[in-house]
Amino acid sequence: MEQIINNKKVIRSIFLPTSFTQRRSANHLYFFSQKGFSLLEVLIVIGIIVIISAIAVPNMAVMMKSYRLNSAANEMASVMQLARMTAIGQNANSVLTFNTGNQTYSAFSDNGNGGGTINDGIQTGTEPTIKMVNIASAYSGEVTFSTPSFGATLTFNSQGSCNPSGTVSLQNSIGKVIQVIISSSGSIKTNKLY
Repeated sequence: MEQIINNKKVIRSIFLPTSFTQRRSANHLYFFSQKGFSLLEVLIVIGIIVIISAIAVPNMAVMMKSYRLNSAANEMASVMQLARMTAIGQNANSVLTFNTGNQTYSAFSDNGNGGGTINDGIQTGTEPTIKMVNIASAYSGEVTFSTPSFGATLTFNSQGSCNPSGTVSLQNSIGKVIQVIISSSGSIKTNKLY
């Protein structure tokens, strides 16, 4: 489409959207769009993002601490379940020992291998370790466990039952607590106390 402006022939594209407008300036024809963002609009959006981030970041830190506590409790319950299954599978006791001083717990098969005494509750000879977990290093010192209600050792027999039964409480650095509960039948569950 041709148009004559100031004695000059101007060819307008028929493909320009209707939102384009014309502006004259000293024998030149400019087309500019109403689309885009002003500097003020961009600064307002950046300000909103900064405010939302300031609110979300502390919540993320709390959420990560809760996640680590849940993870530690689930790992402890899994190790207990593994010890129980090992006791049933090997037809010999499996023992878990808890050391609150260095925040470790371990499970071993009390099967008498390597000159050890079977079912004595002490890892002797070459009785195999099922799993050992250092809570302090695994969870960056943010999760600890207290002395279990059943004492320092927990034994699963070849039928999968537990002696003694009880709970282990795990706590994170912001005071949230999860208990791992072991019944005399050998069932294991976690209970959040927050």
